[in-house]
Formats: sequence, C-alpha cells, structure tokens
Amino acid sequence: MLKELLFDQTKIPMLIRGLDTYAMRHRAIADNVANAETVDFDRRVVEFEDRLREAISAGGLKRTNSKHLGSGGIDMDSLNPRMKIDTKPSDINNLNNVDIDREMADMAENHLQFSFASKLARQYFEGLQSAIKGV
Repeated sequence: MLKELLFDQTKIPMLIRGLDTYAMRHRAIADNVANAETVDFDRRVVEFEDRLREAISAGGLKRTNSKHLGSGGIDMDSLNPRMKIDTKPSDINNLNNVDIDREMADMAENHLQFSFASKLARQYFEGLQSAIKGV
C-alpha cells in the first residue's frame, strides 16, 4: 500500500524504465564499438522512445488514478526497452554497418539522458527524505 502510494503513482516508474533503457543502450553501443572492425557484425540498437510515443499517441498510458487526465490501455509495466539487431547495410566501411563516429555521438547523447534521469530520481528521493525528516 505504502509502496503504491509513494512510488507507483509518481514519475518513478517512468524514470526507472528510462534508466533501464539507457543502461541497456550503453551496453549495446559499447558492444558496437568493440566490434567496429569485426567482419559481418550487425550493430545493436535499443528501441523504447518510439514505442512510448506510439503508445501515448494511440490512446495514452493506462490511467492508474481516477484523478488523472485521459485514458488508455498501455501499462508502463508492459512497455519495456528492446534490443534489436540493425541489419541495414552501410557505406561507412567494408566490414559491417558500424559507424564509430555515430556510435560515439550516440554514447554521448545516451550519457546525458542517463545523467538527467538519475538527477531527477535523486531529486525526488531527496524531496521525499526532506518530507520524512520534516526539514
């Protein structure tokens, strides 16, 4: 009951899903960089944001409280990041479809997104801690 009140009806489930996505994406990018010169290696990509946009535009997320606006049928628990193999050919090199410059740019962007999401989570828990302490 307390867990549902403090966490499930807040932004925490979305932040957790985001942090999981960014961690999975970091592993995929690191794998791509490590195999940049491996013959016939297909790069890995993580899909989440497009699926989230589709879920929101198709009717929104599941309403967990009667006071929330809108309605829909997508539950955040069913919306998970997926690792996918990108089989599109590339003109970058003759070995595989990994573009090291693109991977490094993706890594930097992913790092910023992870840092922002973790900062939001930290601020939420600091606010919760302040409320508990009465500060």
